[in-house]
Amino acid sequence: MTPFTNKNILIILFLCFSSFLTGEEILYHGSSTDGIERLEPRLRYTPEEELDSPAGIYATDLPAFAAGHSFPWSSDEGINLDIIEGIVIMEVPQSMLDRLECDIYIYTVSSELFTLVENESTGHTYRATQPVDCLDKMSFQNVKEAIEYYGGQVIILEDTIS
Repeated sequence: MTPFTNKNILIILFLCFSSFLTGEEILYHGSSTDGIERLEPRLRYTPEEELDSPAGIYATDLPAFAAGHSFPWSSDEGINLDIIEGIVIMEVPQSMLDRLECDIYIYTVSSELFTLVENESTGHTYRATQPVDCLDKMSFQNVKEAIEYYGGQVIILEDTIS
C-alpha cells in the first residue's frame, strides 16, 4: 500500500477543514471527462445490486472510490472494486491494465442533494437525481495514480486461462 505523504494528508485536512468552515459536506465524483461544470443525471453505470435504478449522479465520500469509478468497467471483465477496513482496493487483471491509462478527474460536489444508495454493498455510494454543480476538480494522469494518491491500492491480478 502506498503510504500517505505529508502533501496528501495536508490536502485531505484542507478539504475536511474547508467543508467544516463552510458547513458544507462534500462528496467526490470520478470521470474521464475534463471541464465538467455541472453533472446531469444519467442511467449509465448503476449499482449492481439495485434493480430499476433511476437516472442519477453517483458520488462517494471516499475520493479513491470515486477514482475507481472514473472510467467505464464491469465486474464481469474481472475488475473488482472494494473497500476493506476503510481502504479502497481495485483488483485488475494484467490484460486490462491499459484501461487504467487515461486522464481522470475527481470532482467535488456538495452533498446537499445526495442520499445514500441503500441497496449498494459498500455503504459509500450516494445518488442525486437532480443536476449538481461541481465545486472543484483534481486531475490525474491515470486511475492507478489517483487511487494511490488518496490512500487506496491497485492490485494487478495474473490472467487466468479459461
